Amino acid sequence: MGHYAFECRSKRVPRNKDVAQFAQNEGSDSEEVLFMATVKEEEERSDEWYLDIGCSNHMTGKKSWFSELDDSVNRKIRFANNSIVCAAGIGKVLIHRKDGKKACITDVLYVPNMRSNLISTGQLLQKGYTMKVEAQTMKVFDSKNRLILKAPLSKERTFKINISVIEDKCLLSEVKGEN
Repeated sequence: MGHYAFECRSKRVPRNKDVAQFAQNEGSDSEEVLFMATVKEEEERSDEWYLDIGCSNHMTGKKSWFSELDDSVNRKIRFANNSIVCAAGIGKVLIHRKDGKKACITDVLYVPNMRSNLISTGQLLQKGYTMKVEAQTMKVFDSKNRLILKAPLSKERTFKINISVIEDKCLLSEVKGEN
């Protein structure tokens, strides 16, 4: 009573392979370490972004998504399990809004070989956005209190949204005069 069937601890619930799992470990540099991972058999959807409260920066592994990329910025990123990856740049990603207009996600780290796309809620807070979590939904508001995104709680207990990215394409044309 008081919880969903898939959360029930009193009976064996078959779990599919698309489930978030976590592990805790005492004895690290901080008081407690929490590592969260989502395992999927199939390839991640490219337009899916996770809203992550434990992530320090927005991150993606899709270099073609950047409308601007400063590849002179190199940062080491340490995950909760002490693994380290290197960011190979920072830049802007252009997206389509639901109203048809364009917007820009700024200060996104390019992390080669990263398969998930992360939006840092901490980075959003620093930029003046606010979040509200209720009724199994996370809503993000801009500084004028306008709703900019709404992410439902998934069955894996993560907040993920689909964002349509505008990929830059460079076209070259040449006009030759008649002689």
